[in-house]
Amino acid sequence: MNKITTLLLLAFAICSCKISSSFQPGTTSNITANTILIPLAENQSAQGPTSLAIDLSEKVRNYYQTNSKLTVNSSKASDLELYITVSDFFARQVQNTAEVGGTATQMELIVTIKVRYVDNDNASNTIENKSFSQKLLYDADLTLEQAQLKILPDILDLLTQDIFNSTLARW
Repeated sequence: MNKITTLLLLAFAICSCKISSSFQPGTTSNITANTILIPLAENQSAQGPTSLAIDLSEKVRNYYQTNSKLTVNSSKASDLELYITVSDFFARQVQNTAEVGGTATQMELIVTIKVRYVDNDNASNTIENKSFSQKLLYDADLTLEQAQLKILPDILDLLTQDIFNSTLARW
């Protein structure tokens, strides 16, 4: 009888408890806006694939559409505005520490962007020319074009998360 009483009390306690949280996945904090303008990114880098601005713009638009309740558009006036410029795109050798004077066994692809974020409802949330840079390593045996196909989507994913976290996901 003692075990049954304990189990009944435990079941009652669990059923009567209410757990609440103010965080809900897919929501943003302090944002009352309904729409966000994300026009095509501008590519000011001397290198990179011709589709870089388009690929980055689409990733960012899709991410905002999926992870917020905002209506994303590319040409209409909106409550929020997000302008992205690709400022640098390059690859460089990574120092080979195993052999002084030897050839690098890895390369590094680096993409740098600048973001301008405007909150038309709350000017204090506006961000001017914030810079983000992401880089990933790749095998030096690959050509730059091969490396772009392999790791550029991952770099753009990281940059997209950086943008979202600095604009809407301010915890």
